Amino acid sequence: MENPNFFKYVVYGDSVCGLHKILFIFDKIKYEMTLDETWELLKRFSFKDVYYLTHVGDKEYIHFKTSTIFKIMTYVNNKIRWVVPRYFMRHRVNEDVVVLEISNNKFTYHGFLYVTKDHSLFNEKFEIKQPLDNDLKFLPKLRKQNFIEKIFNINNIELVHIENRYVLPYDGCVYDFEVDESHNFIVDDVIVHNTDSLYINIPSIKPENPEAAIEEAEKISVEINNLITEYIDNNVLKKFNVDKTNNRTSFKTELVAGSMLLLDIKKFYAYKPICNNGMAIENPKVEYKGIPVIRNDTSKFAQSLLRSMIEDVALNEESDINMKNLLKELYKEKFNELKKAIDGFDIKFIGTPGKWKSTEYKAEPYIMTSMRFYNSITKSETFKDGVSGYVVPIELQARIQIKNYLSRLENNKFYLTPDFDIDKINFIAFPYTFDKLKLLKILNEFNIKIPFNTLWEKSFSSTCERVSEIIKNS
Repeated sequence: MENPNFFKYVVYGDSVCGLHKILFIFDKIKYEMTLDETWELLKRFSFKDVYYLTHVGDKEYIHFKTSTIFKIMTYVNNKIRWVVPRYFMRHRVNEDVVVLEISNNKFTYHGFLYVTKDHSLFNEKFEIKQPLDNDLKFLPKLRKQNFIEKIFNINNIELVHIENRYVLPYDGCVYDFEVDESHNFIVDDVIVHNTDSLYINIPSIKPENPEAAIEEAEKISVEINNLITEYIDNNVLKKFNVDKTNNRTSFKTELVAGSMLLLDIKKFYAYKPICNNGMAIENPKVEYKGIPVIRNDTSKFAQSLLRSMIEDVALNEESDINMKNLLKELYKEKFNELKKAIDGFDIKFIGTPGKWKSTEYKAEPYIMTSMRFYNSITKSETFKDGVSGYVVPIELQARIQIKNYLSRLENNKFYLTPDFDIDKINFIAFPYTFDKLKLLKILNEFNIKIPFNTLWEKSFSSTCERVSEIIKNS
């Protein structure tokens, strides 16, 4: 699935718990809020020319365009600067986190930092790595002059020490900012930096069991660590006349995967782990990063199709299988599954979730048009602001009949207008609960059909296309 002659890598962000506070500028006003509050503030105010919201898998992203309406602080080129992040990401977790009690006696600083158990501060045995002096830094002068009124230099960076640590359960969102060039941001006066993860495909090594895989992985990890450390010592640090003792480079084996699929999109990959943090995994399941197998803007059928392509074909570990033939068989199976769902009017399986949002648009989104169309043909106000449903593509086989019907329909702000362009009706929305027989009767009266080919094309996403290409070229 990957070229064995090259390394493959994926970049992560160290996510920060939502209760941490951040300093930022929003619409020329300076704020200090928790990350949870900051997210809600950005969602509450709509600046479509400045930023927009997307969903990828279980993650939500606020993408920022080239604008100065929202700025955060970053540490770059030995200075603290206000910058516009590329994006603001969050996802929900329900797991234990480590609370680090940190301090600096010089400035009587005392605070807490919440990090995940796999944070780079810890080694494989969950022990804090030594020495710690350069692991954490904070900014004691940020509070001067009511937030930042000038550019700070490196003299404002102070070291902190970890006094204590303990574990707490955490059920909430964690956040990350992607910042160009520096790849760090500042929360609660502490500089938070992203980490890198390196995935290496070694097809020549075929361990007999998970324990042997762990042993091989540890050997490779040590070799990589030695090579990179030696390069940094003899080239990078030497060039800048920095003592080798300042080299804190450390690689550790986090997991070993029996199979892996890497897409040509940053942070889009899937793998089946067999070992994690030195422990063999019983009944391993495929893990996903970025790939939208579970998301709220695709149908359950589309999710099922993508998941099957990855788990049953791309990551199939059986020997002597023809993956191309396996993919063809899968397509046949999914064709029949989709036809059966259409014939059985299984809207919950084939419909894409959508919601009515009362926001002013230059052109009304197709989701709202589909909801108005449902209201119009059922003469109801089922869909209105805040109401969700399932959206399905349709084919109008009696356009003149529908056009005449709409022209005679009474005016209602939740209906389509009498002069609505019939060519723009390509979808219909269905509520979460409905009378199946009654609704089928209405659809038959207006000769409205759910076209198989269109629904398949909508379900076969760009991610499916990428996975398909990888399988065909493997």
